[in-house]
Amino acid sequence: GFLSYCYEAGPTDCATGTFDFIRASYIYPTWEAAQFLLVWNAVALALDVGLPGKIEYGPETLTGHVPDYRNNALLHCFVYTALFIGGSDLVLGDDKVLDVYTPYSLGIIYDVFFPMMSCL
Repeated sequence: GFLSYCYEAGPTDCATGTFDFIRASYIYPTWEAAQFLLVWNAVALALDVGLPGKIEYGPETLTGHVPDYRNNALLHCFVYTALFIGGSDLVLGDDKVLDVYTPYSLGIIYDVFFPMMSCL
């Protein structure tokens, strides 16, 4: 393993080899991953603001502010899931819709997961 390699290679080669291994295994962000995150969060914000729900109040902060929020979590989950599945190739197929929108693969989260994590 790693310890036997370092023992045989010596401290300098061990450090250099370790750095090269880390650099080679780093996954770089991609435009597809960044685009997915931007759209995902924009839709989440639109649903959070736009869906109806009872106004709830959080605990008072140390500065005296009492945050308010719309409690639409369950509706948000159902609508977001329906939008996500509805916009995918599972429902729309692989063809362009009105020559404007190309449906994404339903497995897009799996496809862009590691580059997406490096975007964060």
